[in-house]
Amino acid sequence: MKRILTCLLFPVLLTVCKKQATATPNAGADRGSVSSTTQATPPPPEVAEAARLYFLGMYADAAKLIQPKYDELKAKDEARNSGLAGGWLALALARDVVENAKAPAEHAVAMSAKTGDTQLRAVAKLAMGAYQLGVDEFDAASASFDEAAKLAPDGWEAALAHLLRAETSLGRAFGGGDNTEIQNPAQLDKAKSDYQAAKTIASKLASATIVQARAAEGLAAVAKYKHDKAGLCSFADEAAKLYEQSGASDYLKQGPRELIDSAQCP
Repeated sequence: MKRILTCLLFPVLLTVCKKQATATPNAGADRGSVSSTTQATPPPPEVAEAARLYFLGMYADAAKLIQPKYDELKAKDEARNSGLAGGWLALALARDVVENAKAPAEHAVAMSAKTGDTQLRAVAKLAMGAYQLGVDEFDAASASFDEAAKLAPDGWEAALAHLLRAETSLGRAFGGGDNTEIQNPAQLDKAKSDYQAAKTIASKLASATIVQARAAEGLAAVAKYKHDKAGLCSFADEAAKLYEQSGASDYLKQGPRELIDSAQCP
């Protein structure tokens, strides 16, 4: 359970990175249905690079890169860009010590309210939702992800919001805490529905291979908990191939390999 939650929690700036087009978003490129409500200075390149590293599963590297830029932008009172940097910093920090993600997530939310910027609002909701999920505040996390998805119903934000909401359902299925047994099996169907929705949205977006990989791994995990070996093996194999194509970190690639090995897939 911990491995699945750790690997699949990753909220998002929704764009396509020119540096690695098959893998990750870029803060300055076309973001599908998401549009900013303000004409602001484009985000510094560190924001896009932090997003790229985050999607690839290099969370510590992402945090190390974006922390000084976040501090700089915050000191300069650049509301939109400091908020975007804070959102990505919170997402990266939530993969380590989740409590450390609270302050930058709150800053992102505050800056989104100040600017009214649509992209920042989505990133802030995803960042805050990731923090809330990390501390088992499932109802609040689900509400945050719902709001993020509404800001871009067919864009990157929505795909990632579905992934995160699926993780919320998995948390509820286990009952939170350190439980290792399913407590609420009905939540598995909700998780499956969100993973499928994320997969469908990502299939219509350019360069969303990494999102499809994470959705496939999530579906493999749900299949495992439902004792569906055929589904587990099929989705885990798909995830492994997509992670390879996207250039994901060894850490992310480990997930589907472990699922395949545990089920002794052919």
